[in-house]
Amino acid sequence: MFLAYASEPQGCAFIDRELYVPQEWVDAPTRCEQAGIPPTRTFATKPQLAQQMLERAFAAVVLARWVVGDCMYGSEDLRHWLEAQQRAYLFAVTSTHAIWEQGEQIGAADLLARHPELGWVRWSAGEGSQGPRRYDWAWIRLPYTAAAGMAHWLLIRRSLSLPAEFAYYRVYGPETSSLPDLIVVAGQRWQMEVAVEGATGAVGLDEYEVRLAQAWYRHITLALLAYAALVAARNATAQRGA
Repeated sequence: MFLAYASEPQGCAFIDRELYVPQEWVDAPTRCEQAGIPPTRTFATKPQLAQQMLERAFAAVVLARWVVGDCMYGSEDLRHWLEAQQRAYLFAVTSTHAIWEQGEQIGAADLLARHPELGWVRWSAGEGSQGPRRYDWAWIRLPYTAAAGMAHWLLIRRSLSLPAEFAYYRVYGPETSSLPDLIVVAGQRWQMEVAVEGATGAVGLDEYEVRLAQAWYRHITLALLAYAALVAARNATAQRGA
């Protein structure tokens, strides 16, 4: 699991990592001992590990305006924790993600079906390998309690080539946010995928053959540090060229 920091135009680099240890490993002390996993290590879900990394980032005063992630990390506990930290977030969710409306809990896709009046906007979520990533977008303000100046939304993305294909995002952010603002934030999630691919090809992120957890942390940490140095060098070169 990785935590990355993305900004424009500097790009994206990793700032933390954690090794997910499945429940069946935690329940097998001998196996953990052989792998060098400390006996004090308890089971933690991926959203819980994400929270641990975010806690470290916030303690280090990382100046991030948004926390963005895929469906794996949009758990209720993590979202509520971020709200308590006064942090804006945007997480991908499934079509069955439960949302309350008028005293009834329904899925995100069902909520969309209830609002045929939505106005769709065609907008790019950023540049991809084949040019602008254009989709149709819409949003629904959710009547959930929020801190002063903040609001909840469901953001919906519709494919241009496959109009029946939708993606959904739970959003908590500044009340003054516009739909284009949220689309830009949603597009930042792809930077993680690009960074993982870049680190794998450039610094051997996945080229570890280890038996101990400590060795994994060493390899991953050095690989991420090397990738961050490459990102910094690329930015410095681009600035000199400008």
